[in-house]
Amino acid sequence: MDNKIWIIIRPHYSPLGNLEKVGICGADFFINSTTFVTSHHVLNESSFFPNANYFNANIFLIDSEGKKIEITKTHTIKYAPEIDVTYIQTDDKHDYISAEENYSENDDVKNIGYPTRFTKEIFGDFKIKKQFSADGSILKIKKDYSMNANDVKISNKEVLILNYSSEEGFSGGPLLKGEKVVGIMSHLYPHNRNAIAVSIKEVKNTLVAG
Repeated sequence: MDNKIWIIIRPHYSPLGNLEKVGICGADFFINSTTFVTSHHVLNESSFFPNANYFNANIFLIDSEGKKIEITKTHTIKYAPEIDVTYIQTDDKHDYISAEENYSENDDVKNIGYPTRFTKEIFGDFKIKKQFSADGSILKIKKDYSMNANDVKISNKEVLILNYSSEEGFSGGPLLKGEKVVGIMSHLYPHNRNAIAVSIKEVKNTLVAG
């Protein structure tokens, strides 16, 4: 398994404090040694409020080696809904995935994540048991893509449209060309269900912009 691709989970406790289930929110990865990214629709301002039926305000990042980071509102967080990305700073340093800004249509790519329909296969005892991947190629690079949906609102940004689909649980994970990241998995193109990844150029430029 790739230990640079983390899972975001939210444990659900009963009013008596018993762990009833663990929900997979999505995937994430570090773009430098102290900054991780995921999709804004996976982790945003509302994520830190508990569900009315559970005590589940805790959010954890876990990697395939068992490292665990609890994420709270006290972390330095930058929300960038215009590219569907959330950035969070951590105190400790971690391995990160190097970026590749040279990519073209028809390049072979893959993504790795944690589809929620396989939760029992993927996660147990606060450990990742399995990762899933999907692969194909870049169908189109669109420079001025916009999306205005309930949970994703992207405005005139560069995205990579893939020639394959995706599913819940891959969001926030890296789109890889070889061993380097070229984008972050976001959502499905509504017309044909092709997967959309926001380009790593947009991710890096927005972080630098502050």
